Amino acid sequence: MTLNIPSHILDRSDFIKIDFFGIGVAKSGSTWLAQCLDEHPQITIAKGKEPNFFVRRLTVFDNATHDNFLRSWKWYKTFFSHACPNSRLGDFSIHLFHNIPEAPELIRYFYPEAKLILILRDPIKRLYSNFWFEKLYNKVSGVPDSFEQAITNKEFLYRSKYYAQLIQWLRFFPMSSFFIITDLDLKSDPKEVIQDLFSFLDVSKDFIPPSLNIRINESSKAGWLRQLGLKVAKFLRRKGLDRVVDSLNALGVRDLVNKVSISKITYPPMNIDTEKFLRAYFLSDIEKLEKLIGKDLTAWKTV
Repeated sequence: MTLNIPSHILDRSDFIKIDFFGIGVAKSGSTWLAQCLDEHPQITIAKGKEPNFFVRRLTVFDNATHDNFLRSWKWYKTFFSHACPNSRLGDFSIHLFHNIPEAPELIRYFYPEAKLILILRDPIKRLYSNFWFEKLYNKVSGVPDSFEQAITNKEFLYRSKYYAQLIQWLRFFPMSSFFIITDLDLKSDPKEVIQDLFSFLDVSKDFIPPSLNIRINESSKAGWLRQLGLKVAKFLRRKGLDRVVDSLNALGVRDLVNKVSISKITYPPMNIDTEKFLRAYFLSDIEKLEKLIGKDLTAWKTV
């Protein structure tokens, strides 16, 4: 271990066992994926999805250390206080992937048997969406005025270099610890992807999440009403009241909540010359990733 771990973290008196981590990446459909997982009766996702306990930095546009980084085990434990006994616990802090080497090294140290979920989107589209999300929605301090200015930041570009980051994680975890999903997989057969993921997590693969076909677009934000509705539905199902939930859905309650609660973040199209530059810039990384994970990523290589 090369990191200097604070003494209050080495003290495991309030330690909590986490079964899996959703390690990334931002603007790739992680909210939808975490919701599908959380709806499974054998799985509990951390409150708010992202504790960021092992995340030192969130954004590339400032040098601030995140306030929740290694805060305390007692604090971290509160994110799972709603879990049922024997539930699989998952932390979906999507900035873990690029927090290298701290995140993989710390997770390996405390959770060597943890399973790791990685959801990936076309790296150029993800980068562009991430820029506008931070600028328009999160209003992050220090975000440049234009996307073209933002991509002069090498760390910002690095966050879409998936191969370069994944091989760093593979220094600490074997490939068998990873379940890797791409946007292309989800376009092909989302049900099969989710069922395979359930099998990977050792829970029943026959469960069909209510949110399976209600994709939250990577450029959208789900409001509190939808989150509340999904939590209530999960609670009722755990109490054996599936018929109540199904009846409400049949009456259109779920569709109405989604219509009211999911808002789209709109931004202008990417400059075509900028996209051509980025396709060339990321080509080598994409080709190496293809070979490493055994997936056809041809659609990511051309404008």
